[in-house]
Amino acid sequence: MRRQRNRMAHLGWVIAGVCGLLVGCGVSGQGGGAAGGTAPAADATVVVNGTPIPSQRLPTPSSTVTPGGGRATATATPGAVRLMLDKAAYAPSDPVLVTIENGLNMKIVVSDHHTGCTSVQLEKLAQGSWQSAGGVCKLLTPVRLITLAPGSVTPQRIGIPAGASAAGTYRVKLVYGAGGASQDGVALSATFTVG
Repeated sequence: MRRQRNRMAHLGWVIAGVCGLLVGCGVSGQGGGAAGGTAPAADATVVVNGTPIPSQRLPTPSSTVTPGGGRATATATPGAVRLMLDKAAYAPSDPVLVTIENGLNMKIVVSDHHTGCTSVQLEKLAQGSWQSAGGVCKLLTPVRLITLAPGSVTPQRIGIPAGASAAGTYRVKLVYGAGGASQDGVALSATFTVG
């Protein structure tokens, strides 16, 4: 009996520790997040690394969307998957708001566990080639596939590395699959500077 109580107490501590790790890494069940590989509802709030970000529908070609609350305006491009940035230059350790626009007439599938445990990868130009710059996602969960609906706009927030070596030219990359194909589609943001 005593042995069973000790096991139960130990199991309770293990469960509490795992929950603490997940919360510390930004995993949250709030809002209409993309749990289970489904896209968030058009008016849902997705929690990315502890930051609530509202999901939006992609505007019609004649209208605009303003990522980052008014700092930049992007017109939706039907027939393309685009990555839009909130600024053209950042300081080291700045947050970057990247908006994934699915202008295709079909859903796309992306994976998480990239920079900042999001669906996008930060890359830095070094010695003439693009190198991963965002670090490794340390979530203790399997990589998830997330479906983004046709016409959806999905915000992602990532951070720029800190320190003197952070200065340089960067871009953001998204690898996706469309129409049931393997993940062989690639979308790239405009390049930007960190200084």
